[in-house]
Amino acid sequence: MRVRWKDSACVTSKKTIKYRKHYITAYNKDGIAGWIIDLPNDHNIYKSHYCAENAIDLALGGYGVKGKPTKKRLKFGIEIVGTY
Repeated sequence: MRVRWKDSACVTSKKTIKYRKHYITAYNKDGIAGWIIDLPNDHNIYKSHYCAENAIDLALGGYGVKGKPTKKRLKFGIEIVGTY
C-alpha cells in the first residue's frame, strides 16, 4: 500500500491565505501556477505561499506581529515565476 500526501496549501487549492492584513491567492492560468498577493503595483506570481509571505514582509518591512519567520520559510526566499 502506498501512502500519498497532499499539501494543504498547494496551488490547486482555492484556499486564500490572509497574512499581515493582505490576501495571498492561488493563481493557475496559461500554464503558470503560483501565488499572487493583493499589494498595490505588485503583479508578480510567486512560486510558493512562503515566497509570497516573504514578499509581503519585504514590502511592509519587518516580520509582523508574530515575530521572526521559521527557518523553512526563510530558506524559500522570494522566487518569482512570472507576472500577470
